Amino acid sequence: MDGQGGIIFRIVDKETGVCGFTWYIESHRTSFYIKSTFKPLQTTKVSIHGPDPNHLGKQHFRLDFTKPDEARKAINAGGGWSQFADDLPLYFTGRPVNKRTVHLARFSAEWNMFRPGVQRGPDPEIKPKATLHAIAAAPPQEKVTHIDLYVSRVRPFWRASLS
Repeated sequence: MDGQGGIIFRIVDKETGVCGFTWYIESHRTSFYIKSTFKPLQTTKVSIHGPDPNHLGKQHFRLDFTKPDEARKAINAGGGWSQFADDLPLYFTGRPVNKRTVHLARFSAEWNMFRPGVQRGPDPEIKPKATLHAIAAAPPQEKVTHIDLYVSRVRPFWRASLS
């Protein structure tokens, strides 16, 4: 995360002020966690555990519940939960981009998410650890905005777009 303690990012229509969902990435040593700031989506998190001399051989990526009984809380808050064929945690490897980098996640927002009458994401919360607050522009009509996350073992990896 290039020196950042935490990153908050969101997609916003600057003309209307309508905000899509906001995501928070925090780090602790060689581990990173991706969480939603929207209550009904806070049931799960993505954990990225890199090589750690205190936990040799334990590096992995996984989608898991943030706490036991989170699905019930999400449903009570207005969200939904669908049981997949595989129970959580769900381990995954990412998609290799080159020898040192994997494509870990993609966050997408379609243009019609920012129309009047569509449930908007909540306003971003202040997170004490967040040292970077990023805003991506909402897509124009009939388009999609993607935010891709990569993990590199050597140096930061930046890609303008994927084909």
